[in-house]
This record gives sequence, C-alpha cells and structure tokens, in this order.
Amino acid sequence: MIKKLSLIRKSRKQEARYKVSASVEADTNCKEASAEKEFVISKAENEWTTKLSIEGWTYGETAKKPTAEAKFGDVVFSYSNEKNGTYRTEIPTEAGTWYVKAVVEEERQQYGK
Repeated sequence: MIKKLSLIRKSRKQEARYKVSASVEADTNCKEASAEKEFVISKAENEWTTKLSIEGWTYGETAKKPTAEAKFGDVVFSYSNEKNGTYRTEIPTEAGTWYVKAVVEEERQQYGK
C-alpha cells in the first residue's frame, strides 16, 4: 500500500513543472521503498485548424459571417475599413472595402491541468 503520494506543481507562463513522490512502508511481503519523478508539461502551441475566410456581400444584403477555427479557444472576429486601422467587433453596415481579423485569446488549458 502506498503510504505517501504527493504532487508539487511549480508553474511558469511557458511551462508547468510537476514532482510526484511515492513511498511504501515495509511489511511482510515487501521492503520499504520510495521514488520521486519530476516532469514538465510545456505550453501547447495553438494553430489554426480552419483558415480565416469570409464571403463578400453587397450593400443591402445580410452580412456574411467569417469562419475560422483554432485548435484551442474561441475565435473573435473584428473589422476595420483600413488594413492597419482600428478593428472593432461590430459587423460593418456601410458599403466599402472592409478587412476582417481573427484572434484567439491564450487559454489556461494550453499549459496542461
């Protein structure tokens, strides 16, 4: 029977370090024993699983919705009337050329549990 089992977690932004310790008391069937193991869970890299795309539409039509998917997290779309302009999450209602950007916020699950 395991007498002691402990888990020590030291976390950093890019990785989580774990240390597991186990020990067994001696009895009539076995000797006393103990062991420790340290391991690292590195940050998982996010990536696009479905690239950003959007179908154009004509003024007066219902706005088309962009699509994009990432391995981790929810995709948030934003729009600007300039390529390097200020992007907002409101879908454009005026005619013109618009740019769409897809962003995924970093999630804790990328570091392991």
